[in-house]
Amino acid sequence: MANLFDWNRTEDPRDIVHVTVQALVEGHLVVLPTETAYHVFASGLHADAVQRLASVADRGPIALFVRSGQEARDYAPSASKVALRMAERGWPNPLVLELPAGAPDGLVARLPEAVQSLVLSAEGFVPLRVTAHQAVQHALRLMPGPLVGAPLPVSDTATQPSIPPSLSGEVACIVDAGAPSQAGPATRVRVEENRCLLLHPGSLPADKLAQFAQMIVLFVCTGNTCRSPMAETLFRKLVDERFPELRRSELPPLYVGSAGISAFPGATASEQAHAVMQQRGLSLVDHQSRPLTERAVEMADRIYTMTRSHRDAILHRLPQHAAKVELLSPDGEDVSDPFGGPQPVYAACADQIEAMLRHRLEDFCPTDFPMWSRSR
Repeated sequence: MANLFDWNRTEDPRDIVHVTVQALVEGHLVVLPTETAYHVFASGLHADAVQRLASVADRGPIALFVRSGQEARDYAPSASKVALRMAERGWPNPLVLELPAGAPDGLVARLPEAVQSLVLSAEGFVPLRVTAHQAVQHALRLMPGPLVGAPLPVSDTATQPSIPPSLSGEVACIVDAGAPSQAGPATRVRVEENRCLLLHPGSLPADKLAQFAQMIVLFVCTGNTCRSPMAETLFRKLVDERFPELRRSELPPLYVGSAGISAFPGATASEQAHAVMQQRGLSLVDHQSRPLTERAVEMADRIYTMTRSHRDAILHRLPQHAAKVELLSPDGEDVSDPFGGPQPVYAACADQIEAMLRHRLEDFCPTDFPMWSRSR
């Protein structure tokens, strides 16, 4: 009979974790909670345990649970920029990423052959997941390898886990942590290069998935009412002209934003900036200024500043992001500040920005942007 532990009432969860890990290392199956459902787990290094797990579970939902997105790179070293972006932003979450596992130097190749055959899809993709639940996270920190997990049926994920007859006698211990925090199964996405195939929608909404995968480009000036809003609007137009195929994606592949080093939140774009963009068939009617935040810098893939002083200000606060913060001008030229000037000055500034943006577009390629489709 399986040992039952109450995660929420224990004074020291380390005792539960050590018993659980010992059972896994010895080749037993255990039941642990995740955000969405209770899962049956086996050590990914124990072929017999994984085979027993696969024999009683629907093979489709099986996933390899790892500690972090960084560790996921070791299992799928050929993962694309889009895939790594999703891993960095999307985990920990009820998200399974199926990534190519064909690289001979990846950790998948070091798993027992029987485990590889059970975990890998016919096309050679490995399903990876990082859960936020501490019961699994603590166990993984003590495990010498990954965990293979499969969800219990939905009917068995109520406030207390119960074991279906097919698992009776196979499970060594059960960790009860109450009802899962999120309803519905994990979302499952296959990512190959920049192609994202939504295999199962799961509990994550589409807008969240788009945020995890999309390219984020941010333009920064001082007050976010003149230069950076014009750059944001012009860039959207140029990208649409340069990469028309992006319109075919089922979810938005690109987010373009702007912010100001010293911006007051909620201000509209300047009247002259409005007029200049309107002359080009563009609009700043909905623009509202916003200050640059640390979170925005962390999330962005590329940040273009109008002047060197703007870049210096960002890197003074957040030097770890130097690789992604660049001057808009490839030649090191500051964008002139039109603030307080007449409309022709703004028009000249917009021309200057557009010329720089056209140069910067050469830094982008189609595989930078996720192309979404759904499994039929």
